[in-house]
Formats: sequence, structure tokens, C-alpha cells
Amino acid sequence: MVSKFTDADEIAKFSSLYMDWWKNDGAFGALHKLTPARMLFIRQALSNFVNRDTEYSQTFAGLRILDVGCGGGLLAEPLKRLGADVTGLDASAEAIKAAKDHASVMGLDIDYRIGDLSILPDDSDQFDVVIASEVIEHISDSQSFIEVTHKLINPGGKLIITTLNRSLLSLLGAKIFAEYILKIVPAGTHDWRKFITPSELNSMLIKAGFTPEVTRGISYSLKEDEFQLAANPVVNYAVSALKS
Repeated sequence: MVSKFTDADEIAKFSSLYMDWWKNDGAFGALHKLTPARMLFIRQALSNFVNRDTEYSQTFAGLRILDVGCGGGLLAEPLKRLGADVTGLDASAEAIKAAKDHASVMGLDIDYRIGDLSILPDDSDQFDVVIASEVIEHISDSQSFIEVTHKLINPGGKLIITTLNRSLLSLLGAKIFAEYILKIVPAGTHDWRKFITPSELNSMLIKAGFTPEVTRGISYSLKEDEFQLAANPVVNYAVSALKS
């Protein structure tokens, strides 16, 4: 499905790699490494929702979370394991099949849907949290995308975005180094011109009616071979924003 939120070439690119979604050493290996840092940021950003009386394993019990551009379910599954009611949405039918197949093997009940935000009703609030992780740099109209997520979030709910900064270091690190030297990301995965700076993203969020809360960098440690939350958002970064 193609709309102003999706690009046919982007969908085809990720659909062709669907067999690799759950391979740690496959095309999405970098996303597997990124997931612990993403989950740490999500836990921190949603700390106000946490029921202190629940067990750790049910941290997000009662929360309705929409994972936009969920791919094969790398974030949807840990969110579900923490007790959330998770809906995963992706425009690639192949990615959704991979997500459904893996969730079935894991015994996880996740509501996976094929499509983009245009298939969801935008006239009523539905979710406590919308997560768009490594998505916004691949879509056609970032501002409209954020405005539609605003309509889907309950008052007091949050939007969480992780993406790539349009900086010289991201061009060198996330594009040239990651795709062509280390080859931890398939060549052609990213278009550096579509990267969004933190200031640009905050402006979009404010225009859409959100209040930006926290911005954290996500840095890759070559020595540790892992991603870590950092102060500087120079390459990868994460943002949380509140719908008041």
C-alpha cells in the first residue's frame, strides 16, 4: 500500500529482505543491536505510565501501543512481553508475515496489520503511545505523518521517534561506514538527504500539537559492538513528545 506516508521503492527494498528479520547476522543485524538501547529509551520515556505495584515483567500492562513501521516485530515483541497491548503496522506484507510467524512461534498475541497510518481511523483517539522507530527517514511526508499520529494518541499519551540526524558524522558513520565499509547495514538502506535534524523534528512536533520532552543520542561502540544511549544526538537519536 502506497500513500503520502510510504514510498514504493522503500517498501520493495525492505520486503525483499523479509527472510532476514530474525537473523542476528542478517540484513537487520544492526536493528537487533539497536533494540536494547531503543527499549531502554522507551522505558525511560514511559516511566510515568509504569504501575509501581506491577511485576517488572508487566511494566507496560494496560498500555495500548502502536508500533508504526514495525517490520518483523523486533520492538513489538519485547513491548508485548512487558505487558502492553501492541498493534504492529507495516506497509510491507512480507514483513508482517515474518512478524506474525515469529510471534506465533513465541506464543505472543500481537495485532499485526498490513498498511500505513492511512488505514487507521483518525477521528478518535486510540493509543496511549505511538512508536515510530527508524521509520520517519523512510517516509514521504514527515509533517503529515506526525500530525496523523497526534490524532491517534490519547490525551496525556506520547509519541516516541528514533531516527538519524542529518549531519556530517551521520553521512560518514550511518551511511558510508555502516553500509559500505562495515557492511552491517545493506547498501542503499538510507538516503542521507531524508535524515531529519533534532531541531527540525522538534519544530514538526510542536506544529502538530506535541510538546517535545526528551532528546537522547544513540551512539555505537565499536569496541563493545553495541548501541548505547548518549547525550549527543549527532548520529542516531531518540525523541519523546507529549500530547497534552
